[in-house]
Amino acid sequence: MPFIYETYDTVSRSGFKNFRVDLPDYITKNLKHPFRPYQEEAIGRYLHYKTDSNRAIPEQVLYNMATGSGKTLLMAAVILEKYKQGERNFIFFVNNDNILTKTKDNFLESSSGKYLFAEKIVMDGQIVTVREVTDFSDSRDDSINIVFTTIQKLHQDLNTPRENRLSYEQFKDISVVMLADEAHHLNAGLDTNEKKDNTSWTSTIEAIQRTAKKSSIFEFTATIDLTNPTLAQKYEKSLLFKYDLKEFRLDKYSKDVLFHLVDGKVNNRMLQAILVSQYRKKIALKNGINLKPLVMFKSQKIAESQENLDSFLGVLDNLSPEDIQAQRDLVSEMDEKSSILKKSFSYFEKVGISNADLVAELQEDFRKERLLLVDGKNKHKDSLNLLNTLELPTNEIRAIFAVDMLNEGWDVLNLFDIVRLYDTRDGKNTKNGFVAGKTTNTEKQLIGRGARYYPFVIGDNFEEKYIRKFDENENYELRVIEQLHYHSANNPRYISELKQVLRES
Repeated sequence: MPFIYETYDTVSRSGFKNFRVDLPDYITKNLKHPFRPYQEEAIGRYLHYKTDSNRAIPEQVLYNMATGSGKTLLMAAVILEKYKQGERNFIFFVNNDNILTKTKDNFLESSSGKYLFAEKIVMDGQIVTVREVTDFSDSRDDSINIVFTTIQKLHQDLNTPRENRLSYEQFKDISVVMLADEAHHLNAGLDTNEKKDNTSWTSTIEAIQRTAKKSSIFEFTATIDLTNPTLAQKYEKSLLFKYDLKEFRLDKYSKDVLFHLVDGKVNNRMLQAILVSQYRKKIALKNGINLKPLVMFKSQKIAESQENLDSFLGVLDNLSPEDIQAQRDLVSEMDEKSSILKKSFSYFEKVGISNADLVAELQEDFRKERLLLVDGKNKHKDSLNLLNTLELPTNEIRAIFAVDMLNEGWDVLNLFDIVRLYDTRDGKNTKNGFVAGKTTNTEKQLIGRGARYYPFVIGDNFEEKYIRKFDENENYELRVIEQLHYHSANNPRYISELKQVLRES
């Protein structure tokens, strides 16, 4: 069905006036998943933009889209479109090794549940393969040839040439398409008062553009400061589509974010979070939904993350029916009828789950083998495989202990509880108002990632699988799997600051 655009405006979503486009079959039929309406608009804008004589040359496109809005599917669509245009050589680069592993599965592993292309890619009657290459010396003309790398490694390879690696020399005779995920990292340190550093990542990209016979770059990010005059000027002709967290939420593609504030020791937060998680699991199962809800325990430092994991295991080992009863007594004193913990205990009581039953369940479901510690020191293959398959029924992990590794590029839908295990504030009040610190901004980013909706079907209503269904009925029991709970110390000032940052984003 044609998608109709209104007025041309690269910053807002108002689209193109009297411009109508049918997304071509060579894109839609070669992808595994259908587009959402805003994704149709995003790729449709590029199909128009490629004919615009005012576009940036070398071709440069920026997609500024909310975490979880499907930027990787758009990348796959861009790859198909550029192949149709005659491009064969692609570089995917990002700031983080973990994102690289995940994206390889998305583009290369047809057996993966997150593979994005159709089972067979067919262009002009010919089958097209997607190949990983280390450089373009053995590119095939009948294939999509992709170098997967980090921006750091790309910079290093090009500026310290070695055999069987990319070199500037290779680009002289070829055309290349670059896909930059989490692209705001390319602009780190970019300021109107600074001179360009010839060893910077940005200058490496610019050197490829100058050297290549022809080049294009497609940048994807949820985070970019367009109030910075330098960035606003840089992307003046290339910011093609902006779809922020507010629109993503209003379109019902995200979970709702709620705060669960806990008095007392950190162990209370841990215990309450897994009680809530167990409640979600039971509500889903009751309604025929095979859900394994995840809890993330977030520490501030790597050493603290290991300590918190040990403390959690201590809480579980020593857990008694009396500890559960203490939490029940705490809940009975709460005024909030809508408290998630109050709902949890009310349900447990209704279906006859005793305190002793809960102890046994929690000790089994959250035993040591079902916990995963993720940090810079634990990036071995098994850990990354577990991290990238958390939604699969065969993956038994129920809780993750992390610091900052998962703030970007982590693609998981069954995260429902984030537990903040520290009480630091680093925001500042200035004459221009409150300025969020690094800690608050990374927490905002993580909450945005955790807010990705977990798709499920009620009855045979498959059309609503990927959107919230119960906004008008807050008390419906399945509402609990349309929510992300952020468990924190009961610190009103900190919560006020975090809510402000979330509102602004």
